[in-house]
Amino acid sequence: MESWAKIRGPKLLSLAHHSTDVACVFRRLVTREVTRARLAFAAQKQEIENVTLDRLAVLAFLHDFGKANHGFQARIDPRAPLIGHLRQTRWLFQTNENLGQVLLKACGLLALKGFREDTAMEFIEAMLAHHGKPVSTQEGAGDRELWTVKNGKDPLDALTELGSVARLLFPKAFEEGGEEVPDTPAFIHAFAGLLNLADWIGSDERVFPVCDEGNERFNLGWQRADHALERMGALAASDWPGMGTDAPAFATAFKGRTPRPFQQAVAEAEGRIVAVEAETGAGKTEAALWRFIHLAARGEVDGLYFALPTRVAARQLHSRVEAMAKAIWPDNSPLVVLATPGEIDAAHSNALQSTVGEGRIILFDSDGDQSGIPDCDPLRLWATERPKRYLTAAIAVGTIDQALLSCIRVKHAHLRATGLLGKLLVIDEVHASDTYMTRLTLELLHRHQAIGGHALLLSATLGAKARSELLTAPGTSDLQSQPPPPLTEAIAKPYPSIAWTANGCENLRAAGGSGQIKRVHMTLAPLLDDAPAIANSAVAHASAGARVLIVRNTVDAAIAVFEQMTAILPGNTSLLFRVNGVATLHHGRFSREDRALMDQAVDATLGKDAPRTHGVLLVGTQTLEQSLDIDADFLITDLCPADVLLQRIGRLHRHARSRPTGFEDARVLVLGPQDDLALYLDRPKHGLGLFAHKGIPQGGIYENLLAVEATRRLILSQPSWDIPAMNRELVEMTTHPQALGSLLVDLAASDARWEKHQRDQSGLHWANRGSAAFASLNWTKPFSECRDLAWSGDEMTFATRLGLDGRVVEFEEAEAPVGPFGVPMRRITIPARWTGVLDPAVLEPWRPLDIAGADGEVAFTAWGQRFGYDARGLRRIAL
Repeated sequence: MESWAKIRGPKLLSLAHHSTDVACVFRRLVTREVTRARLAFAAQKQEIENVTLDRLAVLAFLHDFGKANHGFQARIDPRAPLIGHLRQTRWLFQTNENLGQVLLKACGLLALKGFREDTAMEFIEAMLAHHGKPVSTQEGAGDRELWTVKNGKDPLDALTELGSVARLLFPKAFEEGGEEVPDTPAFIHAFAGLLNLADWIGSDERVFPVCDEGNERFNLGWQRADHALERMGALAASDWPGMGTDAPAFATAFKGRTPRPFQQAVAEAEGRIVAVEAETGAGKTEAALWRFIHLAARGEVDGLYFALPTRVAARQLHSRVEAMAKAIWPDNSPLVVLATPGEIDAAHSNALQSTVGEGRIILFDSDGDQSGIPDCDPLRLWATERPKRYLTAAIAVGTIDQALLSCIRVKHAHLRATGLLGKLLVIDEVHASDTYMTRLTLELLHRHQAIGGHALLLSATLGAKARSELLTAPGTSDLQSQPPPPLTEAIAKPYPSIAWTANGCENLRAAGGSGQIKRVHMTLAPLLDDAPAIANSAVAHASAGARVLIVRNTVDAAIAVFEQMTAILPGNTSLLFRVNGVATLHHGRFSREDRALMDQAVDATLGKDAPRTHGVLLVGTQTLEQSLDIDADFLITDLCPADVLLQRIGRLHRHARSRPTGFEDARVLVLGPQDDLALYLDRPKHGLGLFAHKGIPQGGIYENLLAVEATRRLILSQPSWDIPAMNRELVEMTTHPQALGSLLVDLAASDARWEKHQRDQSGLHWANRGSAAFASLNWTKPFSECRDLAWSGDEMTFATRLGLDGRVVEFEEAEAPVGPFGVPMRRITIPARWTGVLDPAVLEPWRPLDIAGADGEVAFTAWGQRFGYDARGLRRIAL
């Protein structure tokens, strides 16, 4: 019997036919103009010859040759033991080199031309990693008898047949001539990712059915590969309708508007890694999309991934990007994927969506019939069916985490990296990352530059130190950035600006802003611990007609103010922010369903086009400060570092419009301590300071008290800020090493604890940087070097953010309780520190027990603890 690769009931798909499917998809993928250019860049060559692509396609064809072993073939009997094909193959080259060479000769790999003998095994390692990660040599012993003649059957016969088919499909790969196959580490890593993608597409039974089609299957492979890529929306941007050599007009993409000089400058900026600094509301998002359109029209990118710091920001931006795509391609626009795992996104289809099995999305209408649903082709949503595929979408909007997962040692990291291969990678609010995430971002940018990719970094408050690191480290293998310029020179840099790297040096030029100045009057009040006073002040301003935004550093502090406001005001007041008529606040401890409702309510209450007939009180946390188009009349905020404070101020007087009497000028009430921040050196509070456990620094929200103290002093010395004219000075005076060093000398002269704080802060910085380096998947290293390193899911778990992941509680559909806003809650994340579940392997959603609920108040038990949920969000209940 012919060797098989897949089985579905009585139907079999032969190994040769499945191999053909995958090889055809792979060859079509690497034929795409931008992908081919990225491979050439990774290989440090001008171009990649067709014969090289054929030789790589042969490797793709032979990716599953290990399935010829007796153990795997015996699985046609469902009672047989589950013997695989990867470890059983890798073992041969580890302990039985002669037999390994026999197998390679049988399937034709030794006859392939163009591979250097000393690096050929690197390609074999990459080929065997097609299930998402390298096959470790430490995964146990193999069995020689799996590959010897048994009951008259010889696996070598199946391998010989595979080799014959490979020669028929790609004859030139076995002929002399042509260039040597490039073997730079980045090229081999890229090959691994492309094969991973091709295997996943070529295994989709909706296009490549499990059936016996005889020799016709070999002819159908190319046709089906083209069909799959077209239906999945995987065509290059240059092939989309209307994308020629000239970019569509700005007015076409953005509702008849004309580009500002700043936006045009961003679109035409030099460099592959470009950093843009401009005030909030300057139009950075449109500038980024305009740059994407220009690059796509020139054939330099074939897609876009817009990475944001939070899910909230991603959800809001998604609709704007989708509107741009539909404006440019009104008849057949590419799907704009919302890359936020676990959330139902109606924008992906007019159909309802349901998640079953391992996260696969099935489309259906209320009667279970797809026929009347527009755009119901399931393959159109291929990239949305699993989070690991998000980045393969032509255009996607999501969190930075999805991009960072491509550069740490997690399964399918190479697949995610392949999704980014030809895309413009836009990282918004790039300043918002901590040390750990910044180090991972540098690794991401380093790889993206090493393959010739384009990236755009957006920020309103990027200091010279961060900018130098982001721009110069990607060009060096050890990620060592140039030191920032001296403080006076850094302050003198123009703002807004566009920066890029050329010949290893940072270049920066003025970008031209809006020319508008927003004067903000700052008042520092010692009210951090006085929730009643904060609530009274907020209510007084809202009663005078102002739309008041209160941003606190912690959830508990935000709830305290909300409870005080509800105690002051009558229950039916129109001043309190409401969701479906229920007064509430905005933070991260709400169910995913309610978070979506809350974000819509925020836009309807404080958005650009929201009616402004009366005062409003909206209190929340950092979820309100980034990437949201909120326009408040008055801001109350906890003290925080100046770059964060500027983000919060960006939600104040954001748009030109009439204001209530008394609020014509932008005013901020900053909540601080009674004195300087020395009291938080030993006892962190309100998100300020460095927490420690048993004397070991653990981190915090705003752990660098030097930066916060520098901000406090700036407010006292300069109570009026002109935005954006002072942005550069404000950021540098609170982030530049020279400024903080001088402040440390001043503070330590009277309190030695400041020096200890700085040592602890520095130690934690380097520890977190080291943790990120340890977790990274470095494409400058040979592929085989990452084989026996720890991978997530082995002895440890690597994450994109430090700290324990929250634990997900998932309610069965039949018992999903109705939350405070009238919507059934299906999933909610509980802070890991509340559950006591420290094992990183315990990541499966928890089914809650003892569910009770009435009048919008829900209670349930998980991990032996009782939790409550209402309009204030999630809380713990004492048992």
